[in-house]
Amino acid sequence: MKKEKRLKNKKALSTVVETVLLVLISVMAVVLVSAIIIPMIREKLDVKAECYKLIGDKQSISFSESSYTCYNVSTTYLYIKVNNGDFELGGIRISVGNENEENAFDMINGTINNNINVSGRSDNLMILPNNGGAKTYATKGIFTRASISPMTKNGNICEIADEVKISKC
Repeated sequence: MKKEKRLKNKKALSTVVETVLLVLISVMAVVLVSAIIIPMIREKLDVKAECYKLIGDKQSISFSESSYTCYNVSTTYLYIKVNNGDFELGGIRISVGNENEENAFDMINGTINNNINVSGRSDNLMILPNNGGAKTYATKGIFTRASISPMTKNGNICEIADEVKISKC
């Protein structure tokens, strides 16, 4: 009789231990997930908030009329005129493409970009449009479409702000 009570107590003890272990494992899982997932979500929300502050409900950057954003047949240069609303941009990403290829140019004030330049300049120094201003950029290639996205001061690329189909000049 005494042996049976001891066995029953041991079984009860192991059930309690199992329950405590399951609770501890659950708590540890919640702690690990919150330590990994929450910072990742917070970072993405911070980027979205920064882009929203940059763009808001207004158009921060856009292409000028299609006559200024065009492809010159004789020089095989693509000219892209970019308007800056009234925003302090960290940079601009211009993506151009056709049926066969897609290129993206990240342009940050004062940096060198050998694939695209400010039209009329012999160097490849990037100069962004001033607040409320516009700049024309040139790149070699045959492209039929372009899109533009603002970049934050931290280098994060926001959603596409404008798109255009490119025609001959």
